[in-house]
Amino acid sequence: MDGMVAALQKLGDGFLKMERIKMDIVGELESMRMKMEIKQTKMIIESYQKVVDTFAETIIEKKNKKI
Repeated sequence: MDGMVAALQKLGDGFLKMERIKMDIVGELESMRMKMEIKQTKMIIESYQKVVDTFAETIIEKKNKKI
């Protein structure tokens, strides 16, 4: 009986270890996903800023030509 209890304990410990590893991996993946989303958002904001800057420069140039 002691052998069976020890085997079940070892099996349980193995499952627990695997679940902890899975949780660590999921946490790392979530962190990476969030970092990538932040990078993507920054790129979009930079692109919008370039569009706005170009638009503003065009308007200023047109105003200066009229004067």
